[in-house]
Amino acid sequence: MFFLVKTYQPGQAHLRRNRPFEEIDLEVKKKKKGSIPLGKNIRLKGFILYPLIGIAVLAVLAMANTYQANLTVQDIKVQIHADEDYRLLNETMIEKILTEDDIREIRGVKMNTIQLEELEGILRANPTISEAEVYKTIQGNLNIEVVLRKPIARLINNEGEYLYMDAEGHKFPNTPLASSNVVLVRGDFDETIADTFTCNTIESALPVLNYIHKNEFWNGLISEVIIDQSGELILNPQVGDLEIHFGYPERIEDKFQNLRDFYRQVIKEVGWDHYRTVNLKIRGQIIAK
Repeated sequence: MFFLVKTYQPGQAHLRRNRPFEEIDLEVKKKKKGSIPLGKNIRLKGFILYPLIGIAVLAVLAMANTYQANLTVQDIKVQIHADEDYRLLNETMIEKILTEDDIREIRGVKMNTIQLEELEGILRANPTISEAEVYKTIQGNLNIEVVLRKPIARLINNEGEYLYMDAEGHKFPNTPLASSNVVLVRGDFDETIADTFTCNTIESALPVLNYIHKNEFWNGLISEVIIDQSGELILNPQVGDLEIHFGYPERIEDKFQNLRDFYRQVIKEVGWDHYRTVNLKIRGQIIAK
């Protein structure tokens, strides 16, 4: 049997594998004393790196702003949010509102001269527009987003002028793109387009108009609502010459439910032209003549 014996010189004692633990522990402590802990090292690097990143980001933003300020408006991009059946304005008409019939120039103007809040204010002042946002792009475009009001009724005054009204009672003018797919409201209205039909009788009828618009059956059946000076309503259907005396805009759901029962149980049997008037004014009764 052979043994391999390895000897160490006095200066090589630290290489022995079977050194005492006290000696090894002392050597480790000496190494730690002269080094920076890992956590502190990371914090030190972050303390230097993060400000440098912030400065770089600010520099890039400053360069982008300078670049955009020297740009001129290349194009106007208009995005319209509206129901296709009730779209009363198009992209060209919205751009024309901003330019005030070519009085204000936008295309070719430097970006830094464009006042976004001013343009948004002009758009929101238009009664057909409920919301508007204008912003610039790095490509030199002026982007416009608008939300159009959705009409639920078309009003006509004594002068034959038309005006539209939305679910909240806001009124706005007729346009070349206007659709007639909403109920027509007539009455003794002296109000003109200039004062936007500030008529109490129209406002009081708004719950009935909303009910008709939201209900698919009545929206397809009722074509006209007549408001008299007392505030009572008369409804005219699309088919036949029947006059529906609705009365004041109260007990709305009950009256329409009674009218629907009348259509299902009576009109279905006798036909559309059998009666000339139906009265819904009395609670729990339908009087047909």
